[in-house]
Amino acid sequence: MQPITGKAVKEIFAPLKQALKYAMADNKMPCISLELLDMPKVVKGTREIRTENEQQIVGDYFCNRIKDKPFNLYYAPIAIMDARGLRPEEVGGLQWKDINYENDSFWAGRHTVVKNGLYDDNGKKIGEKIVVEDSGKTTQAVRELPLGNFLSNIFKMKYQEYIDKGITPKATDFIFYTKAGNPYYEQPLREMYKSLAKKLRISEIGCYSLRHEYFTFLAQETNADQESIKQLAGWSQIVPTYFHSDNKHKRKATNEVDKQYENFTATNKEDEDLGISKIIQFPVSKVVNE
Repeated sequence: MQPITGKAVKEIFAPLKQALKYAMADNKMPCISLELLDMPKVVKGTREIRTENEQQIVGDYFCNRIKDKPFNLYYAPIAIMDARGLRPEEVGGLQWKDINYENDSFWAGRHTVVKNGLYDDNGKKIGEKIVVEDSGKTTQAVRELPLGNFLSNIFKMKYQEYIDKGITPKATDFIFYTKAGNPYYEQPLREMYKSLAKKLRISEIGCYSLRHEYFTFLAQETNADQESIKQLAGWSQIVPTYFHSDNKHKRKATNEVDKQYENFTATNKEDEDLGISKIIQFPVSKVVNE
């Protein structure tokens, strides 16, 4: 049996449980107790992230430091996910009114773009539709984020691109549209990242992994506190599966702790008086199967 994903629980089991709750409230199923139901176990896998070298390549591309590969504004949504750890549906939902150059900030999560299934009366899937939701994934998901020079230039370049095409964007217009004229949702952004990965010859991981990388970077390289990370991510609580590590960063962390022992001496005065050495010579272990 395949492990049940979190998405399956959210889309299938949670509504069924809610329907059962309503039925019980109407006394249609008086003998059932929700406490006795066994909810499926959700298996959370570890999402792959790029190597530091690949992250540097992408950063160089966005900063236009690769001579034979000039930055293409088409990849601006990926740049925003890379620089601020936004969810794909949040990038797709960005509108011009969300950008505040005076305060050097922008709002994320006010609008999100998702693709939901269409079903007939018998529950059979007959198609899909793009849905713009007027709220974030959670209450905390609607948040104000620092803009900074990099993203400020990205948005200004995108605005100028519309002006050059004879289009004056309205405040409520989405910033990014597909060729079909729809706001972006996760799947076309995945394809966009796949295209960029092929262009730069790096790993073709999902664009959602950029979010994992962003918060891993904050924790490992900037020593950001948990409350700041939580608010930047739009979480109600810290999500530990978003943080990744390797031997390099584990060694770096322990080296920071070891700094307090730098002045440690092999002996102290009391031991010298007793003629006892603090340095213990351990015998060489016998090698097995010599």
